[in-house]
Amino acid sequence: MYTNGASYFRINSMEHFDEIKKMPFGFTHYSFQVRILPDRNYIHDMLNCDNNYWVEISESEFETVNALVK
Repeated sequence: MYTNGASYFRINSMEHFDEIKKMPFGFTHYSFQVRILPDRNYIHDMLNCDNNYWVEISESEFETVNALVK
């Protein structure tokens, strides 16, 4: 999750991750297939909590927010 709570992430593999983004009127789910180096670096940054942008959350916390997606 971003430290500001605007997006929640689940890393499924080094080639795939999901993002739930907080929008003005609810939440939106995005699914990303990693194909380019910047996306691989993004996953690496998330896993290492680089730059104090990330907060680690549990699978159940992600699923709680995922249930709010319409």
